Amino acid sequence: MVKGDSVRLLPVSPPASTTVDRVVDMVPEVVDKITGFIDKQQEKKAAAQAVDPDVAE
Repeated sequence: MVKGDSVRLLPVSPPASTTVDRVVDMVPEVVDKITGFIDKQQEKKAAAQAVDPDVAE
């Protein structure tokens, strides 16, 4: 599945039967969400520093 500038693969295998299998299947999606969140926070910080260079890190 393609959404914006990201690509997500959909599993063709049967659904996960155990909790561990579900967690393993969700890891790539969680990593993508965390990466997106960190990128947004860094952009906000850079924008705030561009406006006011005295903003503390």
